[in-house]
Amino acid sequence: MKILTQLRIGIGIFLFFSLLSAASVYFQLNRMEHDGMIVDYAGEQQTLSQRIAAHVSLKYQGIRAEKEMNEAISRLETIIKGLINGDRALHPPRATDKEFLLKMREIEAIWVQYKATIGKALEGENVLNGIRSDSRLFLNAAEESVLLAAKKMERNVRTLKLIQSAILVSNLLLLATLLLTSQKKIAQPLSGLTNDVDRISTGDLTVEVAYSGRDEIGILARDMRKMVRSLSNELREPTSGFTITE
Repeated sequence: MKILTQLRIGIGIFLFFSLLSAASVYFQLNRMEHDGMIVDYAGEQQTLSQRIAAHVSLKYQGIRAEKEMNEAISRLETIIKGLINGDRALHPPRATDKEFLLKMREIEAIWVQYKATIGKALEGENVLNGIRSDSRLFLNAAEESVLLAAKKMERNVRTLKLIQSAILVSNLLLLATLLLTSQKKIAQPLSGLTNDVDRISTGDLTVEVAYSGRDEIGILARDMRKMVRSLSNELREPTSGFTITE
């Protein structure tokens, strides 16, 4: 195989691993961005739940805040459905982690009960203790969902580090292979041919050009052997065509 072809193959493999590294980083960063959004939305569930409970408490004190409470309820329902099924308006990705999805289904069930208790409060029933109980239950489940989402994000970070480490090691091994190949296929043969040329230039035609590869240097070595044989034959042949007389 020609040296140029070998170099092209080596450079092509190196470029492939470089592109693979860039693609893996891009993919993992996108996943981490999505995971970060899930963590944020999971945490927002806690804030909204506390806000709703506070609005209900204000109602019992004679302070009306139905508008703010309805906005918080609408937002919370959108987040719960979005984390389970995805939502184009909020752009959270649909969660794929099974453990997180199970927790979100649990939160969805708790929310149904919590919302029913809120409805009773709006109708004038004294369910403040039930609101506090449901709110606490919802907060605990939401906190667990945040921890699960954060754990998933940490796993993706570790995966990214492993992928980058593997590609870095592969690139280093490839570079080492290219250097060793260049040393063996180019540097050493050229050094040997240079020594042979130096001997030939001093008149030593007993030089044996040993390199016999099929690459460009092998072709040069073959031509050098032809040149040495040609010079040796010319020196062995008697000079003819001139006679010296006194």
